[in-house]
Amino acid sequence: MDGPQIRLKLVLDKLGIPSNVSTLENRICIQKAIFLAKCAGADLGYSYNWYIHGPYSPELTSDYYLMDNDLSCGDPDYQKYELVPSLDPNLERAKNIMEKPSGVDLSKTEWLELVSSIIYWQKSTGNKTETKSILKSEKNALFKDFDTAFERINECGLLPS
Repeated sequence: MDGPQIRLKLVLDKLGIPSNVSTLENRICIQKAIFLAKCAGADLGYSYNWYIHGPYSPELTSDYYLMDNDLSCGDPDYQKYELVPSLDPNLERAKNIMEKPSGVDLSKTEWLELVSSIIYWQKSTGNKTETKSILKSEKNALFKDFDTAFERINECGLLPS
């Protein structure tokens, strides 16, 4: 297992996200969790663009398939490494935003998609009204929880200034 895949595995473990990529739901969770980690200050170097389920990184896709293949073949290399402790506060901030508030009926995957989409568009537009309009159009099924998600993102300090 190479460095990027080792870092990815260690970060996913720290965030409590399964590294198995056999389902679309798992792959969406990985994409959103690593995006949120980046926004919280634990940048693994992936760039993101907009795609069907929100922020998406083709480079991350490549790395998680390589990681999954290595793990399927029994590669234990990642067990020899630890993340630098300075990442802990950033990963905790990411974990905090990943926790759904009570009263939100979305699945974990949908919640991650909603909060990461809000952050993505808020960074792009810098305007809550415009972000809200885009999300109403792009993520209508998730939109009912926009205000709760926006508030949660703000509480966790992940809204761009």
